[in-house]
Amino acid sequence: SSSTITTTSSSSTPTAGIRLIEPFDTRVWGNGDYVPQTSQKMILKNNLPQSLFDGESATALLDKAPCKIRYEDVYPQMKGSGLELEALDPDVLMRLLKLGFEKGESLQEGFGAAHFLSTQEELRSCTSAHLTKGIVLIEGTSIPVASSQRPDKTTSTFCYRISIENVGKEETFMLLGRHWEIFDEGLDKVIATVPKGSPGVVGHRPFLSPGGRFVYGSGAELETNKGHIGGSFQMVMNSQDSGGTEEEFDAIVSPIPLHEPTATS
Repeated sequence: SSSTITTTSSSSTPTAGIRLIEPFDTRVWGNGDYVPQTSQKMILKNNLPQSLFDGESATALLDKAPCKIRYEDVYPQMKGSGLELEALDPDVLMRLLKLGFEKGESLQEGFGAAHFLSTQEELRSCTSAHLTKGIVLIEGTSIPVASSQRPDKTTSTFCYRISIENVGKEETFMLLGRHWEIFDEGLDKVIATVPKGSPGVVGHRPFLSPGGRFVYGSGAELETNKGHIGGSFQMVMNSQDSGGTEEEFDAIVSPIPLHEPTATS
């Protein structure tokens, strides 16, 4: 399964990890803010039925869940980045799921947990990540919003969330502009572009120091039901190593898949 990946712990023993993607909805569209990364533990707790954690057993399991994995094991395009991600131990997740079903009065908790974990595969299939200059980490995830059919046209609307994070140690940078291309795979062509240098994102020009993270949401429309959106952000970096001089560069946004939920048999 693509949801389970392998890394090497300090004892050189392979350990598996599942990295959860924080769910979102269309309320992010048009909004942006500085927000820290949500821990994997909190994503899990926030999206499982809260009654599951009424007892000590589930809470104790949750405390054991976090582990570390390599970014490149989740996103092959990140190979060689050296970055690690927080993830969750799949054995602990299965025990939590089992606990939900074992609570005789709370069968719904088990199904709720199973549904949340099943939706993660769809989110992963619609997520991309890219690291520029070893400091600008950009991750994008899309969700389908609506499809409409008319005699002359079919359209599909998607909402996407972009996370821009400074994973460097000394450099600071500011986003000046953006460049987007929206590609419709059904038509096999670019159907819309945002010219390079178009100012900011959702009315912001975020400034990020080491450890800082800015997240915003927007949307795109396709004429069919499958495509992708990608491009770059125009950045200016201030590096202490270079005596405070500024450097302009493009931070790549790896194509974010846009597609309807995959049918399951």
